[in-house]
Amino acid sequence: MPTEMITDDNNNNNNNNSFFQEIDDQDWILEKPISVFALDPADRRVLKVADQRDSVQKKTFTKWMNFYLLQKNGLYVDDLYLDLRDGHLLLSLLEIFTNQTIPRERGTSKFHALRNIERCLQCLEQDHNIRLVNIRPEELVNGNPKLTLGLIWRIILHFQFSDLTVPSSDENVPINSEETTPSIPISEPLPSSESISIKNSSKNLSIDQVPLNYRNMLLVWARQQCQGYPGIYIEDFTHSWRNGRAFLAILHRQNPHLIDIKQAYCHSNRENLTQAFEFAQKHYGITQLIDPEDVDTDEPDEKSILLYIAYLYKACPTIPMHPLRQEHDRIRLQGELSLRYTNIASDLLKWIKRKLDLLNREVKFRNVEEFQTFENNLQIIKHDELSKYNQLLHQLRSIDIELKTLQFNESLQPDIESINLAWNELEIGLHRIENDLKKYKKLIIDLDLIERDITNIEIKSKKFDTLSTMNHMNEIQIKLDQILNHCQTLLLSNEQTQNLLERIHQLNLRVNIHLTLSSTISNGFHSISKPQASRIRKSHAKSNFFIYN
Repeated sequence: MPTEMITDDNNNNNNNNSFFQEIDDQDWILEKPISVFALDPADRRVLKVADQRDSVQKKTFTKWMNFYLLQKNGLYVDDLYLDLRDGHLLLSLLEIFTNQTIPRERGTSKFHALRNIERCLQCLEQDHNIRLVNIRPEELVNGNPKLTLGLIWRIILHFQFSDLTVPSSDENVPINSEETTPSIPISEPLPSSESISIKNSSKNLSIDQVPLNYRNMLLVWARQQCQGYPGIYIEDFTHSWRNGRAFLAILHRQNPHLIDIKQAYCHSNRENLTQAFEFAQKHYGITQLIDPEDVDTDEPDEKSILLYIAYLYKACPTIPMHPLRQEHDRIRLQGELSLRYTNIASDLLKWIKRKLDLLNREVKFRNVEEFQTFENNLQIIKHDELSKYNQLLHQLRSIDIELKTLQFNESLQPDIESINLAWNELEIGLHRIENDLKKYKKLIIDLDLIERDITNIEIKSKKFDTLSTMNHMNEIQIKLDQILNHCQTLLLSNEQTQNLLERIHQLNLRVNIHLTLSSTISNGFHSISKPQASRIRKSHAKSNFFIYN
């Protein structure tokens, strides 16, 4: 395909993506006030990402509330922004957490809704010392999305995170975010809750007043759980969880016999996340507060993931000994060996194909110099390059055997059978060319000797030693027939073979002339007419003229 067409296709794809992005942005912006149209595209993008996060939080907080409300008289939140406006569901939620009955207004007017919301806020601020800033009852009654989400998040922080137990300071944990190698020994103790911090804190800012010690404790706990699993390292509560492997690693560490962690490295992000959430719900009763598509995205919501991790921590607070220490080493070694195999195999197969192309295309030479050059190149391939790449082939075979010993079941490309077949083809090709070149050189030498013998005989034939001439020429003809047979077995190019055949043909002509002439002389000229005898003598003289002049 021409480069211009490829470039056009890429441009078309980019244009299509931009087109659909514009449609998506238009659908989103149509729901916004007209003031949003005045923003530049970058600001609109920030606003859109914030709205998407609010949408995810709305789903997560709705699921979280329903988990508790369904336990009390089957209460249920359908639309978070609308269903909380009268305050009844908020009061029911607080009653579940406080195990107390909170008075409420039974009317349906806005006044009654305001009174219920005020009681909720008073309960949180006065009874539980929860500091609420800029959250006014009338805003909640009006269904303000931002303040509704903010209030629910403050309730979550207090009632879900306050009972998390910070690990004792004598536990060894890695808290340096630069320690990216899972197998690095744990050497630093976890600081106390007053001094706990994470290096590169600019990447790990607290979110909406999350107690830093709880947040960092969950971060360290997650790192401990995932330590020893290749390629899994927790740096945050967003992108580190996107592929689902971290969730599965935590669950696998608790249940190594129920989860095949190796499959996590083969499956897609969505498959891993779905498996992890379903497993956690089935075996630990953890409600699926977040959906796979909300984690597998460019901008995951940190609050939603942090909330789910808090539940996971409560279900699996302890950190068992790594069940796959040997398995981890085996997987790591498999990865290293398979990568090394791929690199060596790719280079080796490319070299073999280049040499096969050389042998199949360039076995042509028009003169002695070209013949010598080709022969020299062949010797370089045989004695220098072949030896070097033969060592690589032995390495490749050893790696293949070791991978089989390590029970590596993935398909290696190119596979060792293809490499062996290509190598055998190259060896056969080199052997064939080498034998042909030897035959070719020998045939040239034999033809030179025959031509010299013919010349010598032709010199002596001036004396018309017919019997001797006939005997020598018969012997030479037998040799030429043998050379012709050998020449027909050569696998060199048509040009080289044709050159030999042409030379044999010319020598045969000279032999036949002398045999015919000698036979005629031996039988006597009386058996032929005088014109025929004259022509034979002239032909004989003419052949000698071309030979010696």
